[in-house]
Amino acid sequence: MSGVGERSSVHQIVFKWDVGQGRQRIGMSPVAHSCDRERAEEVGRELGPLLWLGGSAAGGRSVVRTLSRDGDVMLMQRWPTTDRSGRPSTISHVLIGHSHDLKTRACLALSYGGWGAQESAERVHGHVPVVDPAAINRLALPRLPEMMERLPTVRHALILATAELLRDPTQRVSLLLEEQAPCDWPDREAVPLVCLGLFLIFGTWLDGPWTYATYDAVDTHPLRLMAVPSWVPDTGGAGPLVRIMDRPPAVPRFEHRAAARLVEHLLVYGEQLEGAGMPQLVRELADGAALSWERRRERLREILSDDRLNGPTAVAAAPRPAEPVPHPEGHQEREAGRKGTRTPRQPAAGEPGRPTSGWHEGPGVPTTRQLAGHEGLLVNDRYLLTALIGQGGMARVWRGHDQRLKRPVAVKEILFGQATLAERASLTARMEYEAQAAARMRHQNIVAVHDAFHFHGIPWIVMECVPGTGLDLLMRDQGPLAWQQVAALGAQVADALAHVHAAGVIHRDLKPGNILVCDDRAVLTDFGISRILDVPGVTTAGKVIGTFAYMSPEQLYNKPVLASDLWALGVTLYEAVEGHRPFHADTQPELFDAIRQHPLSPPRRAGALTALITALLDKDATRRPDARDTARTLRGAAM
Repeated sequence: MSGVGERSSVHQIVFKWDVGQGRQRIGMSPVAHSCDRERAEEVGRELGPLLWLGGSAAGGRSVVRTLSRDGDVMLMQRWPTTDRSGRPSTISHVLIGHSHDLKTRACLALSYGGWGAQESAERVHGHVPVVDPAAINRLALPRLPEMMERLPTVRHALILATAELLRDPTQRVSLLLEEQAPCDWPDREAVPLVCLGLFLIFGTWLDGPWTYATYDAVDTHPLRLMAVPSWVPDTGGAGPLVRIMDRPPAVPRFEHRAAARLVEHLLVYGEQLEGAGMPQLVRELADGAALSWERRRERLREILSDDRLNGPTAVAAAPRPAEPVPHPEGHQEREAGRKGTRTPRQPAAGEPGRPTSGWHEGPGVPTTRQLAGHEGLLVNDRYLLTALIGQGGMARVWRGHDQRLKRPVAVKEILFGQATLAERASLTARMEYEAQAAARMRHQNIVAVHDAFHFHGIPWIVMECVPGTGLDLLMRDQGPLAWQQVAALGAQVADALAHVHAAGVIHRDLKPGNILVCDDRAVLTDFGISRILDVPGVTTAGKVIGTFAYMSPEQLYNKPVLASDLWALGVTLYEAVEGHRPFHADTQPELFDAIRQHPLSPPRRAGALTALITALLDKDATRRPDARDTARTLRGAAM
């Protein structure tokens, strides 16, 4: 509430509710203001019932953004309070200024966490200074990275709201915030995230200003987005209104599947978008909001038809209509992670789950509980699963048969398990990157990717079927291997790494289990956590990913470089010839310390590979040989 500058672009006004006035009579009085009192009272009349926070909405802070009659932005923070007689009251702090000084992003960031304190607003009286727009930006804009990071937590609400706005861009949207909502549905503090996501998706594609109330008692206001604890009959006076709750649609329509594409694209590439609005809308469908739904749907289907997955202007192929997949008998919605003790809703027979985005949409729609693959299942009307090859924490791999091309394939099925919505988004993005990364590689020592799609609401990847054995199983069955054999296999892995690194990709999870051995051929697999150097990471922010025992010191600090893969190769070579890893400990922290600080115990069975392995396990990444030099050295040792 204190003065923060001399510029007069943004005024501030504090209103308090007068005792004895009803909601429909304007009982709010400007008790502090930087503009003259006449202007402050005019603002109060324009805001009208928006100034008052009552009923079931009076449980906490909320923010409203709207426009004045002359086009100024009015951003208002409201707190429930009591008057001197102890009756419920409201205090509202309004910022009002030109749209250049109160830009939408800054307003959304201010709405996320608020500004100022209720105690200050309660005490202030009389004249207050104008607010410097630069000070507003200094407070607001640093919040945007965290908001972007948290967008996956409101993915479901974003998909449903985006779908409705694609179908009818003139609608106002009302989110129902029930007291005991699922953990993947926004609470009142997360509503600004939904606003931000919609703003980034639609931008200027939607006519009119970006107005919203993060929480209110009713959704009858003429605002684009509102969140309320309950719904009352709407007279329609403020225009078309669509009400959204956390239940999935009985049968997802085209707009839900198209919305899921756009939202998933936002979650992966959002930080690269220039301006507000997805390019597929504001550029390729600039006139789309004015078209009929039939024509707009046709245009959207065309725009989203290509597999353009390589940058911020790319969106995966639009899904074709799918038949609902019945739930297994006795299926119940998962309770884990829900707030409170709400009884889980029983899906109706044949009811599909929530829409999920991805690549080519195959038959079926997502379910709350994953429908697992099984022997004899025909996936995507093409790939017959014949046997389970292996399973890890994130995926299972099936031996399959391509019914169309009559060839054996390996089919990877992602495992969501009990993952949260945000974790599912991360896993889906990681699988998408695996398909992209591996598809960029054409090399005899890298497993080939043939296809990628969604089936039963989860990603699947179809790969070359390599009739071999994992190097980890080979070492388990045979014990330490001869260094000459290790050199021959290692040379091929290093060749694969050289090819991978030339494409700007760090594998990040090289280990014996990701190396298949078929006779004398070694094949590098599993690009699920690879990092494409020219694309932002899609893994969970702040988390170190990979297999710790094979991680380099810098990767443990979550700063992998190309040389990190060479360290992992060094650990693999050491383990293959010695029968154990170079660094081991009883606990994870002790393992981290050993990798970062303990000296290497020289290998005893490595023969001509001793010097190379020692160099690969140098704790200074800049001193490790690169993949090409490593391949050359290994090939020379194997001869």
